Amino acid sequence: MSDANGDVSDQEQYDELSYYTLAHPHPSFIHQHVVDAFAAQHADEWAKPMRVAFALAGLYLHLERGFTGKAVQQAHTRLARAKEQMPVFQPTRHRASMTVADVLLRRTRLGLLDARSVCAPDADAPRAVAKALGEELGWDEARVAREVAAWHEQAAAEGLDVSSLEPAAAA
Repeated sequence: MSDANGDVSDQEQYDELSYYTLAHPHPSFIHQHVVDAFAAQHADEWAKPMRVAFALAGLYLHLERGFTGKAVQQAHTRLARAKEQMPVFQPTRHRASMTVADVLLRRTRLGLLDARSVCAPDADAPRAVAKALGEELGWDEARVAREVAAWHEQAAAEGLDVSSLEPAAAA
């Protein structure tokens, strides 16, 4: 059921995707990945520790170790049988918070791949990224300037200080 704007809730999207993955069985059982992703995305202070721990473990096993959904489901079963207390994860206050460093180091890796042009004190890219984020997140000019300054601090902390390097040769 969509709201007044025609938007469908996360739960409804999850239900539809669950129906699809269960109605179209596959030997790798991709439905388990849907369950784990939804549980991780919707973890909050009321979520049962077991649900969050299983979701994170399942996503790790799939994304980092290549486990199929069926293998993840079997790992969940083994974990449940262990009857050990699951760790409690505290959700972040600001989910998906974006910073210039997040964009340049983790989402695009430009800070690593082209450090000379994005880490220089007069680089245009950090300010352009901060302005784009600011438009989406409602930042004023002072916040944009703080985010650019924070980027340069983060770049230096990551060992990407290029102030001592020779300028790149003109192409």
